[in-house]
Amino acid sequence: MNQRTDYDGAWKVALEHYLQPLLDFCFPDVAANINWHKPIEFLDKELQALTRNSKLGKQRVDNAIEFRKQLVEYEQEKTMPYVTSIERLGRKEGLQEGMQKGRRSGLLEGRLEALRADIVEVLEVRFSSVPKELNAKVNGIADEQELRRLHRKAVLAPSIEEFEREI
Repeated sequence: MNQRTDYDGAWKVALEHYLQPLLDFCFPDVAANINWHKPIEFLDKELQALTRNSKLGKQRVDNAIEFRKQLVEYEQEKTMPYVTSIERLGRKEGLQEGMQKGRRSGLLEGRLEALRADIVEVLEVRFSSVPKELNAKVNGIADEQELRRLHRKAVLAPSIEEFEREI
């Protein structure tokens, strides 16, 4: 009696019937990238052809599963288009230009905030309080030169009412 015991045949049948739940459970990232609406092809016949001349007698070879078509489609969807050297250079220069504009804009906004705060502080030191409406008007000004002019006026104005007329 030289009959081999088929230990893994049941597993192979189970794999054919429960492949999706198995991959969902064990390899969720892989399962998420498989289009389960397309048929899955088991390549056991192809593997059997490779081992047909085996001296071991009847054997069921390991199953191979065909995901190749789906993988190619997935890779094509995720593949970035070819970008020429000139396009890369243009993108790099555009990125650098955008970063410089952003820095300049941030620096300007910082200067404007500082000037607004300085004006309100000078008015508070000189006149002990600043009405909310006046504070809102000062904080609404976005012109650097106008804020510089108002800063000088805040230092020199004889009264808060006189300063308010300058706005």
